Amino acid sequence: MKKSHIFTTALLVFFSYAAQAQQKIIIHLDNDQVIEKYVWEVGDIQFKADEDPVTSVAPAATDAVDLGLSVKWSPVNLEAKTQAGDTFKLFGWGDITGKNQSDKLQYFPTTHPKANIYGDKNYDLAQLLWGDKWRLPSDKEIQELITQCTWVWDGENSRFIISKTGADISSPKLYLPATGIRLKGESSDAAFGFYWSGIYDTSDDSKALALQFSETGKDLVSQPRYMGLAIRPVYGSTAVQMQFAAAMVGTPGATGANVSVTYTLTEGTRDQITEYGICYGIPGNPLDYQNGLVLKGTQMQLLSDQSFSVEYTLTALSESTSYEVLPYVVADGKVIYGTEKLTFETTSRFPVAEIVDLGLSVKWSSWNLGATQAGDYGGYYGWGDATGTLTTGDQTQYATNFAGSSIYGDPHYDIAANLWKDKWRLPTEAEIMELYKCNPQYALDYQGSGVDGYLFTGINGHSNEKLFIPMAGYYQGSASDAIGEYACLWTGTFNSTSFEARYVQMFRKSGDGKWGTRALRFTVRPVYAEAGTVIDDPNTGGNGSGNTDDPGNTDDPNSGETPVTPPVQPSAGNAVDLGLSVKWADRNVGASSSSGSGYYFSWGETQQRSDLSFTVRNYPYWSEGGGYQNIGDVLSAQYDAATQNWGGKWRMPTYSEMYELVDWCTWEWQGNGYKVTSNINGQSIFFPISKYNFNGMWWENYGLYWTSTLYDRHNESGEDAYSMIISESDYGKRGQPRYTGGVIRPVCP
Repeated sequence: MKKSHIFTTALLVFFSYAAQAQQKIIIHLDNDQVIEKYVWEVGDIQFKADEDPVTSVAPAATDAVDLGLSVKWSPVNLEAKTQAGDTFKLFGWGDITGKNQSDKLQYFPTTHPKANIYGDKNYDLAQLLWGDKWRLPSDKEIQELITQCTWVWDGENSRFIISKTGADISSPKLYLPATGIRLKGESSDAAFGFYWSGIYDTSDDSKALALQFSETGKDLVSQPRYMGLAIRPVYGSTAVQMQFAAAMVGTPGATGANVSVTYTLTEGTRDQITEYGICYGIPGNPLDYQNGLVLKGTQMQLLSDQSFSVEYTLTALSESTSYEVLPYVVADGKVIYGTEKLTFETTSRFPVAEIVDLGLSVKWSSWNLGATQAGDYGGYYGWGDATGTLTTGDQTQYATNFAGSSIYGDPHYDIAANLWKDKWRLPTEAEIMELYKCNPQYALDYQGSGVDGYLFTGINGHSNEKLFIPMAGYYQGSASDAIGEYACLWTGTFNSTSFEARYVQMFRKSGDGKWGTRALRFTVRPVYAEAGTVIDDPNTGGNGSGNTDDPGNTDDPNSGETPVTPPVQPSAGNAVDLGLSVKWADRNVGASSSSGSGYYFSWGETQQRSDLSFTVRNYPYWSEGGGYQNIGDVLSAQYDAATQNWGGKWRMPTYSEMYELVDWCTWEWQGNGYKVTSNINGQSIFFPISKYNFNGMWWENYGLYWTSTLYDRHNESGEDAYSMIISESDYGKRGQPRYTGGVIRPVCP
């Protein structure tokens, strides 16, 4: 399995510039204390669940004090350890941990609360800990206690004794002690009592309403929500009780879904409901009115006096993703949630098609990319847009900075390889032309779809297989053209001189290969083929044995230069077929086994040095005043250490091939390096921690493996080239100064 990528951003910076800057971890504590540690001083950083959560035993419901009001009151304050006596603890408003002493509003429970919290176990600590009908009181219930009861001060115990006004001496009594108030860790005003309600202050949502009293008076006041106050729970239902029934309407799409909810009141009236809606989100995220995703209803359909239904349209969802839905209403300022979640999963915008084997050199997808059946046109995509999202007419936005000759199988640019993965890729021109061996027929209204196109029948024992390609035309900018006249299919071929891409305009009897701007949006019909079996000669296409292209290599290591290829040397390693676009050597250049480091080279050097201190001043392609010499965006054979040391067809891997190795293999740490196992055929190779040299200093716990590709980001000076850097905690491609001393793992066709 791949190792977890922890602190990825920090590691990126560290790997690229570890020798250039010292890195610190700086922690600002809530008490303004600052902790600074160098990265090498930090052995481990962990986050653990609270091993001593707040607990509290609820009084029996029969012990609730009945003063003849709308609710009964707890005989004691909410307290973490015991219900005995009048002990108490102080809590922030909405803090369900019961421990938070911060003065930051976002923890109580959110910076801008949108509803009251009484009875909501997400924020009401009394409801969470005691359950049943225990909860925070509302402002109206506290006002009842003030206006309808007699309060007698007990100075000896610093508390009020409360009974219903007019009741006899033996009537139930409530004992409410003065509790004081807490700001962060400091308590004060012990002569006062402060008790939270579950109501936030709508005029100032940084505060919530609370009971405040002293020997001389009592009132309902507003307090900052981070202040520590006592909680005296009440026992009783809220005025409105609901039942919810949620169901899907139709089938979810890739980015949207329709949900219907029936709301039924079991207590209260519809007039008390001020808002209704649904909370929704990905499992693990909060289904929470205060902090989650909320869609409010706008139009109800009345079913009866006590029941109504609402339909909701969810948009901007992620494709192929699970979602949860929880209905709610807001009644009397309180959020009431359903008890059961509705779950559904969105589909893919790009569902993978079935494979059609026509008996040709490659197999074909049964529909266009972006379609759901053969009779759909599918999507229209610019060349090199691997996401399928670009619609701009600016061709420079497609396959940005690409300068190679083809993108077959490269998920950076090949939309089929990126979205469908596996062995899917763009077809070549020859592979499209090969279809005309399959008795093309003009098909009107294919299978009742209303779409016309071309139907191809399999050959060589595959006569039961059919392939339909609709006459989808194309898009240029926002305008469509030629729909119903012909089909235009992208290939993966690129002209780096004219900056145009190759496509085939298909007619019934023939196809016409053309060059076009990358910003033209054509349909894509993927092919399914083993890596390395790309037919690239339209004149030989169809026999299954034409010239092979490199489906993962978007860089041409010998472009524009005469190759310098010595005969294969006895020191060369063995080629391991991982099922990728190239085969990988089983060892580094200069190593006698897979675990050896081998020779060290700066980028573009071809011979092992006697001086293994690598600095910019002894780099052969740098000079004082002249800077870095340009020896190519991709190293040619004369600068390729793999070619010059091993000969034959051995060469350094390109950036794209290294990317392929990361994406299509499983990396397992072995204690001294990584076992890299192909997800395609199960074959494996080993990459040892070989250390590297930067500015004369060795980095022992890392390995740096050069690619032949110059770094293409923020590299105006030409200083950096792409490499693979590995350590126990991570592996990945990095831009590294060319004068760094690293090792080389060769590849061959």
